Amino acid sequence: MMRILPAACVALALATGAAGAGETRTGCPSAAAVAAAYKGTFFDNDFSYLEGSCEAVKDGKEAEADGRDAVRRATDRLKEIALADRVRLALGGELRLRYHNEDGIGRTRLDGLDDQFLLSRVRAYADLHLGSHVRGYVELIDARRSGGRQPPRGIEVVRGDILNGFVELGTALAGGRAYLRAGRQELLFGAQRLVSPLNWGNTRRNFDGVRIGYRRGAFAIDGWFTNPRTVTGRDRDRNSRSDFSGVYLSWTGVPGQTLEIYALNLDSDPRGGGGDSNFWTFGIHGKGQLGALLWESENMVQTGTIAGQNFRATSLTFGLGRALGDLLPLAPTLWLYYDRASGDGDPDDGRDRTFRQLFPLAHAYFGAMDLVARQNIESLSARLSLRPHPMLTTLAVFHDFALVRPTDALYNAGGAPIRRDASGLSGKDIGRELDLILRLGARSWTTIEFGFARFWAGGFVRATNGPGISGNADFLYLQSVFRF
Repeated sequence: MMRILPAACVALALATGAAGAGETRTGCPSAAAVAAAYKGTFFDNDFSYLEGSCEAVKDGKEAEADGRDAVRRATDRLKEIALADRVRLALGGELRLRYHNEDGIGRTRLDGLDDQFLLSRVRAYADLHLGSHVRGYVELIDARRSGGRQPPRGIEVVRGDILNGFVELGTALAGGRAYLRAGRQELLFGAQRLVSPLNWGNTRRNFDGVRIGYRRGAFAIDGWFTNPRTVTGRDRDRNSRSDFSGVYLSWTGVPGQTLEIYALNLDSDPRGGGGDSNFWTFGIHGKGQLGALLWESENMVQTGTIAGQNFRATSLTFGLGRALGDLLPLAPTLWLYYDRASGDGDPDDGRDRTFRQLFPLAHAYFGAMDLVARQNIESLSARLSLRPHPMLTTLAVFHDFALVRPTDALYNAGGAPIRRDASGLSGKDIGRELDLILRLGARSWTTIEFGFARFWAGGFVRATNGPGISGNADFLYLQSVFRF
């Protein structure tokens, strides 16, 4: 059964076909405008393109274009439902299917076990606006796994849960707009290195609490106080033993540049003991473009206490890129990145120096195989993207991973230590990973994505392997997404 799943996904891709090269109506939204309406969190979706006119062009191709856009136009009608004067309702959601073929990864990562399975996820939301001041939003999720030899991971299964459910009050204030949002909600800030809903995960990540914010022109500020939720299978656990709060400022006043400054606090009392932890993360993130040159930098410092020990840790990211479309075909863009997150060299000195990655999207920065976290890690990576067609994007990423402290652990994308040599004799060389990704936007409302990754074990992984396990691994996935 599992062997036919890739073929089924390919058939779905072929069935969607390729969209037309252009619009045949004046004032109609482009495919890019429609795709940009969907944001990292659905409650931030922006369907303002629906406010424009769309007049027919008498060129004989209108009927053909209408047939191609029938699904998009049908889903558009769900976004502006007038229930009464100044009362609007928007409905939407997503169906996602992803097939995994994992060779040598295993549940605990790099343990030599193989697996094949299918992940499915359904999200559906209702967004109600009462005038311009009151909003109610609810979003449901059901995530499942079919097949496989190993037990599901914690981010793969949840049965019929409320992903988001909040009331929001907003008002004009001092030339901008302020809001207060109370209830269950996802959090997404900046480049998602520390705060992300983790879209790669089948279940997504959410919080219970209160968020306030203010927007005025190029300036935005947000503050929140929440409890991170832990969701495992059929269990839905509001983790009242942890408080996650913060303040996040963003400024885009210089064209092409973004500056973000933040302070985040995590205060936790782990279930089952282990000691209280309370620490702050202070950071600054900037990115932008100067002509064809691209740049990004993020620097973080953590301080506080963890399990009774003094805690201080650091992390930094620096990247330089170049858009090469003026020199080469296929619109290539090349990025070179350096990442470092501190580790702890001596677990017995009463001081903890291992950086804590909080609630990240590690998958986007440390490889498709999720072998590495932003903890005790040093990484060099090269990223090359190509656009052979406006609806086709290809990405190749090469990573070189090493431990910062050889006596500290290798942590996987979830922050769990998966292997350690307390003596440090196994060295620092984790290994290298190559990721190849192809993404097809067959329609504005659907995408098909294929990915393949290969990991070559370095000296540290080979030295800490069990008998007969090479540490090398392969990962193949095929994903289809339908949004409505």
